[in-house]
Amino acid sequence: MTGRHTLAGLALLAALTATPPTEARGNNCVFRSPSQLLISFGPLDPSRGFAVQQRATPVRNEDLDVGDCAPGLTMTLRIEGGQHDAAGRQRMQHALRPNTYLRYAVRIAPTVQRAPGNGRYISLQLAASIEPADLADAPAGVYSDVLRLSVIP
Repeated sequence: MTGRHTLAGLALLAALTATPPTEARGNNCVFRSPSQLLISFGPLDPSRGFAVQQRATPVRNEDLDVGDCAPGLTMTLRIEGGQHDAAGRQRMQHALRPNTYLRYAVRIAPTVQRAPGNGRYISLQLAASIEPADLADAPAGVYSDVLRLSVIP
């Protein structure tokens, strides 16, 4: 039964985008390289019975950098709901079964940070996890979701 329920190829793409400030101060903070990051869980075996965690893998190190705005501003980083979000819960969709989803959680750190200054950046950590209960009854296959990250101001 273990082999039958092994899940393969789980992936989560996080697209980095900059959101305009709430006030027009001309001090937008930005991601250094707006791009997509991949969090890939690879093959998963629900019989193992523990949460699976994985960090984002940037294509380039600067893909997880944010800043280049006036020093002292407070940057707030947010994870917008995923493409398959349901009532505030992130879900990955099965590639061949469009009505089949797998719940996961994603976190970004830090969520609030002082802006480092013009031309300067700080690095972020982005990670996702899947709980054993969510894996238990999931059919095998490839699952994916797309998230958007934003920074204000």
